[in-house]
Amino acid sequence: MTEEHSHGGEARRGLWRMMGRCSISNFAVLLMATLIPGFGPALAGSSQQGLHWQQGHWFSYPLEYRTPWIPEVDVPLITSRPAMERALAAAPGRTGYVADGAYDPTLVTGTEATMAFAFHVDDLRPVDRNLFFDPDFVTGGPVVQAEILWAGPLVPSPDSIRRFEVAEARGLQPAPMGEGRLAPYGNVPFEGDPAHADYRLLEQAGALRAMLRCNVANEDTGGPVIQPICDGPVWNTETNTVLYLTFPAHLATASDGWAKPANQALKLIDSWRLDD
Repeated sequence: MTEEHSHGGEARRGLWRMMGRCSISNFAVLLMATLIPGFGPALAGSSQQGLHWQQGHWFSYPLEYRTPWIPEVDVPLITSRPAMERALAAAPGRTGYVADGAYDPTLVTGTEATMAFAFHVDDLRPVDRNLFFDPDFVTGGPVVQAEILWAGPLVPSPDSIRRFEVAEARGLQPAPMGEGRLAPYGNVPFEGDPAHADYRLLEQAGALRAMLRCNVANEDTGGPVIQPICDGPVWNTETNTVLYLTFPAHLATASDGWAKPANQALKLIDSWRLDD
């Protein structure tokens, strides 16, 4: 994998493609600037409490966890519930938000607004750099980025678990953690060295299912990529929470595997949930 095709570059390209598909109101533009970040002068890590609503659930979290950092001008929007409610209601096609705060999935006509956060996996500390501009997942200890695809407990949307459904349609079932490596392409077992060759994971640990791709090799030079990364959805089938995780590839081969970053991310968002 070349540096041009790194996760950070792909995330930026995805952001601009998403923007190009949207035609929305001024409030929804503000919503995009906060719920899909990476715009304008960024706010450094802040101890202020931000708000997020997704699929009928409210979250209150320290802004210093949010990734990428949001523009400073939008802090009043994301820290004020009335302002958030107005922004959500102005963009039902991207939120499914209705006036009473309930979630109506039939209103969603485009890419659903989500939130991402970042933390150090060992002690849950927030990250002191803007990963949008500095996608460094190793300095100061392994860093995990997590995006909430589905907030639970409603049955997940087809989009949020599409990879799992495609795998099942092809006759693949999650293997126990540590036993589910697949080749980068095709539905065949991986037979290489995970430290030197790309692979995929379709695994299960308790209620958690993971469908990850791990990019460790530079296909042009045959050597390692600058920053080996695993990324993909993890689904808690008990709570129907679906996260999209990105983390250093060496965590996937550690004794506690990908379940550690997944459980740590779930611990954080569960601590941020507000009683509805």
